Amino acid sequence: MKTKLCFKPNAYGFGQDLYIMLIKSNKEAKEFWLGQMAKFFSRAIGWDLDDFARHLREKYNLDPDKRIDVNDKKIAKEIKDLVLNTLTGDGAIPVSKLWDAESWQLSVE
Repeated sequence: MKTKLCFKPNAYGFGQDLYIMLIKSNKEAKEFWLGQMAKFFSRAIGWDLDDFARHLREKYNLDPDKRIDVNDKKIAKEIKDLVLNTLTGDGAIPVSKLWDAESWQLSVE
């Protein structure tokens, strides 16, 4: 099963909502809203978003004055891996098991 992480501006006009899409085939996919990115990181992963941004800037030698591009391939992969490890208990639960969840069950709201 393939997975894709999506970032969309939230309804309030600031911040981003985090979604994960599970893809079984070209015709079958499910999207789960995980919540506001800052809340998901804080509540599910246990990281303050500023600390995670600092971690990314140090790891990839990014300019501290520029916004981090979450669509950059290496950044997006790191975020996706962290989110998937959180949702699957570091692989204890197969990603395919997430397919059976209700759309709201993975949200941190």
